[in-house]
Amino acid sequence: MTAAGGADNRAAIVGIGCRLPGGVDGPDAFWALLRSGRSALGPVPEDRWAQMAAELHEEDRPDAPWAAGTLTAEEVAAFDHAFFGIDPATAERMALLHRLLTETGVEALQDAGTTVAEASDRTGIYTGSASVDASAAVFGTGRRPGLLDVGGSGSGMLGTQLARYLDARGPLATIDTACSASLSALHYARRDLEAGDVDIAIVAGVNSMTSAVATRAFNDGGVLSDVCRPFDAKADGYVRGEGVVVVVLRRLADARARNDRVYAVVAGSALNNDGRSPQGLGAPSADAQARLLADCYSRFGIDPGRVAYVHAHGTATRAGDRIEAQALDRVFARPADDPLWVGSSKGAIGHQEGGAGIAGLAAAALAVHHGEIPPTAGHTSLRPALRRLGIRVPTEPVAWPDRGPERVAGVSSFGFNGSNAHAVLTSPPAVGPAEEGDGGRERAAHVLPVSAHTPEALAATAGAWAEALERAAEEGAAAPAPAGAGLRGFAATAAHRRDHHGHRAAVVAATTADAARALRALAAGDGDPRLVGPHRADAPPRRLVLAFGGHGAQRPAMGRVLAERSPAFAAALAEVGTHLDAWGADPSWNPLRGEPAGYAATQQAVFAFQVAAARTLADWGLVPDAVIGHSLGEVAAAHVAGALTLDQAARVVVARSRLLEEVVDKGAMLATGLSEGQARERLSRHPDLDVAVLNGPQATVVSGPYGALDRLAAELAADGVWHRVLADAPPAHSRIVAPGAERLAAELAGMAAAAPVVPMASTARHGAPAPVLDAAYWGAQLRDPVDLHAAVARTAHAGPALFVEVSPNAALATPITQTITHHALPAVLSAPGALDTDEHTALLHAVADCYTHGRTPAWPDRGLPHAPLPPLRWHRAVAESAPPLQEQLSGLGAAERQARLERLARSLVAELAPVPVGPDDRDTHLEELGLTSQARLVLRARLSGLHPALSRPGALDVESAPTIAGLGESLATVLAADPARTEAAGHGSGSAGTVKGAG
Repeated sequence: MTAAGGADNRAAIVGIGCRLPGGVDGPDAFWALLRSGRSALGPVPEDRWAQMAAELHEEDRPDAPWAAGTLTAEEVAAFDHAFFGIDPATAERMALLHRLLTETGVEALQDAGTTVAEASDRTGIYTGSASVDASAAVFGTGRRPGLLDVGGSGSGMLGTQLARYLDARGPLATIDTACSASLSALHYARRDLEAGDVDIAIVAGVNSMTSAVATRAFNDGGVLSDVCRPFDAKADGYVRGEGVVVVVLRRLADARARNDRVYAVVAGSALNNDGRSPQGLGAPSADAQARLLADCYSRFGIDPGRVAYVHAHGTATRAGDRIEAQALDRVFARPADDPLWVGSSKGAIGHQEGGAGIAGLAAAALAVHHGEIPPTAGHTSLRPALRRLGIRVPTEPVAWPDRGPERVAGVSSFGFNGSNAHAVLTSPPAVGPAEEGDGGRERAAHVLPVSAHTPEALAATAGAWAEALERAAEEGAAAPAPAGAGLRGFAATAAHRRDHHGHRAAVVAATTADAARALRALAAGDGDPRLVGPHRADAPPRRLVLAFGGHGAQRPAMGRVLAERSPAFAAALAEVGTHLDAWGADPSWNPLRGEPAGYAATQQAVFAFQVAAARTLADWGLVPDAVIGHSLGEVAAAHVAGALTLDQAARVVVARSRLLEEVVDKGAMLATGLSEGQARERLSRHPDLDVAVLNGPQATVVSGPYGALDRLAAELAADGVWHRVLADAPPAHSRIVAPGAERLAAELAGMAAAAPVVPMASTARHGAPAPVLDAAYWGAQLRDPVDLHAAVARTAHAGPALFVEVSPNAALATPITQTITHHALPAVLSAPGALDTDEHTALLHAVADCYTHGRTPAWPDRGLPHAPLPPLRWHRAVAESAPPLQEQLSGLGAAERQARLERLARSLVAELAPVPVGPDDRDTHLEELGLTSQARLVLRARLSGLHPALSRPGALDVESAPTIAGLGESLATVLAADPARTEAAGHGSGSAGTVKGAG
């Protein structure tokens, strides 16, 4: 469907998520199962069968378990309720399909490269289900369901938790047309999407087979078998299967604009029903099926001759397969030498019943995407009665037949109630040639962010990503990687197409193989030089403080590699150079012309690097909340803070560096391990020396003439005090530079500085906020001592901070770390200049540090093709159960029992309250603690689950005991009133709200 404006509004399948028999947990695993021709069907597992058999009438219990396509025990039990913000009591009452749909929906969105923010608002959720297992289990005779059970078991609530997590505001519907339910849901979702009613459609098909009674009904009808053999000569029935399949749809025009990966395009869909049927309930109609197919292809202008493959309903029942094959033959009318390929996934995963349509749609979409028709598991040879028809069923993978410029496939799903659905899929229209990825070849480094909601999930996600990158590296070694598959594409996908959670790490690497190794290390809890983190991202993020070093911040060839690899840095460096050159800077300052010739050129080169690097970080969206500069570094800090224009800062640097170069031969600087007090006491015996720098609590630098410094150094050596002469340093911040300081102030006279826009702690004024940074300030700054210690302490005391040293070499890393540690300040340090790597990679490490501590960079490469990164992994730790309540209260007196119950009530209230809850809140009304009516309902459910005596009707009313103290008293009263029941209940009664497999 192309709108008048030319936009292609047809629905594109951009994401697939699934949990299916055989451990299938995503589209890659599903395709691998289909292509293998294997079946994931088998006897119901023993633990499941024991429960199912107990539900059956004794005359119905078979000698051996039925065959089925079942999920693993872990998949059935596990649910990461904390990820979705679902409390344990609510999670405990969520039925299997509700849990699976909620998690698999997120997986499908991640496979689509769609974040939660993008999926909010105009997103519809359409679920097809015919499963009655949950409702039968919860609402049967003699059951005692509550309101939470309604929300967690009703079929109309299947997509509710997913919708709430996403804040999706589009339609939320559960559709039941028996076995065609989910393909019917696809039809309505497609129409809404094409009409513009939604921008994203999430379509799910779900089925469970936990109910033995429901299976007994199908078995009684004679439609079940031990093996599912679609269209086979030995076909005698189907095998029930369970699972969830979710597809994500966008309009093709939108998907193309986003550079999404498109599995297939839904070219059209149609529904009808069998109408009057003389054969009775459940008997399919060849006439109705043929009419549906003909109408669908005619309505959407698709020649049936272009269709190469139909994923059939294919239940392996004799009547069903025969009638479906006859309808296909009527519409497609293929000759024997050019047959229509027909297949079914039911031999592999079982009949998903209400979910069968979307399972078939996903299978067909994967076939279209890969350009290959998979074999049909369970099929060996076509039934004799069908061999005269123009159809064939593949028993091994078949290359897609050439039937035109697009691959075209059909998908059929027919309901037991006579409701029929068909959809047509095509491959997406061809686009221009893709750029090559980086494969495994050396390129500039990229930042690949990875995050999760718990450390365990982060490690598991890193492991899954490592596998994906390893595959890409292997493929890239043989041939250039397609666009989106190289490391740059993986990094862009991780940055733009994934949500960023609280536990974070980042990999800074130049090749896919190196990134995979770093992810492996993260998964194993090991270190790697390419790995940053993991850290718990601060919320709100730490304040970003840029620190600019002075003498010692230089490196050979500083800025050369950055200028080659970062266009933003190169542009900023060129702009800085224009102003430096205008003030007569030494031409050798420019790293692109060679090494700086002399002290002044070196200082000018450091300044240029610092300003250009700060602008590069700003290009990443990392704008500082505060700045600090050390000696020379204060000039760059003043510019970044907005106090000096770039032209003014260049003027100060050129004049300042020349004056310092004049005194290079008149003295030097000596770094010591002395405190300020210890240094001044020493200098009382060395009157020619000055305290030049207060770097940290035990880091003081002394400046003065060579002879006096030699004498002090000898004295320190004799006393075993650490010290080091700073190479090539002039005697800055000493009386030797006093005349030059006066000349500097005079030379800058009339320069009008502005007030800093970004807070700047002056290192020339004992850490105080920077005053007006005029000519007088810069003259005094050259002579006065540098007090980095006070500036760092003052800045960190203002709130949690991340210090990033912006210099070619890490001159400030040690003193800043000393100060943070000595004062136990809420700060961390990133010192990219200290890394043994090139400066471009080092700067990306600073970006990664910012990310892992909660800052959100402005990631580059938005719009690159979607790379195949697996979805986030869930936290699957098993929750520990508290001792039974009877054990907790055993041996306690009445007062102690009530105190214990009150503490228990307070812990449950604290889990549900949006505000901190402490001992002083024992008499605070629950509403004042922020517990809504829903939260109080959950609280009652959790309290009731503590003990059978508390679950009796009217035993415990939260509203009549609306405080923690009142709850404790009420609990004690109820339990004390029925000691016999209390004693009996101790056997097996655990803590409330415990969810197996939940993190």
